[in-house]
Amino acid sequence: MITTSGSVVRWRADADLRAAVISAVLIGVALGRHLLALDHLADADPDRVVDILRPAVRAVTKADRPE
Repeated sequence: MITTSGSVVRWRADADLRAAVISAVLIGVALGRHLLALDHLADADPDRVVDILRPAVRAVTKADRPE
């Protein structure tokens, strides 16, 4: 039988919140880049934007996952 600790249950319960945070960040970047045309963001190479966002997305999706 496999048991789950409280931290695993909390991590799974927060999945919807973590997904919403990632969505909000990505929507904000898209709005800033395309709709608001923020200078540095609009002019940035898309690969560079992804490189900058990658650690943040990974942190929200994986970093605190209990073993």
